[in-house]
Amino acid sequence: MGSLWKAKKKLGIFFTTLFIMLSYEVKNPLLPGYQWLLVIISFTISSYLADFIVEYMMNFRHGRAFILGKSWIEGYWYLKTSISDHAHDISNDGIVFITYEGSDHELNVFTYRTKTDSLDSGFSSVSELVTARDYDTKFSNYFVIPEGHKSTHGITVGKFFCNGDSRYLNRFEGTVVLFGDGLYRRQVANKIEFSLIKRLRKEHGDNWKDYLLKHLKERSFIEKDE
Repeated sequence: MGSLWKAKKKLGIFFTTLFIMLSYEVKNPLLPGYQWLLVIISFTISSYLADFIVEYMMNFRHGRAFILGKSWIEGYWYLKTSISDHAHDISNDGIVFITYEGSDHELNVFTYRTKTDSLDSGFSSVSELVTARDYDTKFSNYFVIPEGHKSTHGITVGKFFCNGDSRYLNRFEGTVVLFGDGLYRRQVANKIEFSLIKRLRKEHGDNWKDYLLKHLKERSFIEKDE
């Protein structure tokens, strides 16, 4: 994750410079003539301090947004997939949840889709391998859709954008392919306001996703800067 490494590097440089400047201000150093040792100690302390601060901030949503900046894609997205076919109901609207997991902050993607005439309950797809490039915001997601005793695999490839005056990425455009059916489907997703998610959870509990997909199909919710 390039943005995470850059944040640690910048903080490390800042603290190293600060400690070196302070070391030269010491009137009676403990080790006269060994300023180079203070430089090494300052660099070591700065590296650990930068790593600690960044990792601590990554435990919080606002911290992750600040650290990752323009490459931050965490949150809920309203997904529309075009081209319907009789082989699979993936063309139904869905809600995508993108999150960073584990000590390495690896991306994970979970998609919930609406109920249909052929499906008694909503079904989900779970990512197995997700990649997102910081410098050009291109994205790929290799996923699986569990279906009883069998599973359907597929891949989504696309790019995130900033629409309007948003500080963060809030729109996705790409293509999804299910292995075996040979069909390419266009996907567009818009980020859902975090405040709306909180309200729907409070009002509808675990059924908030079904409520959103049922009543708000024709609208998209772009996340506002908080």
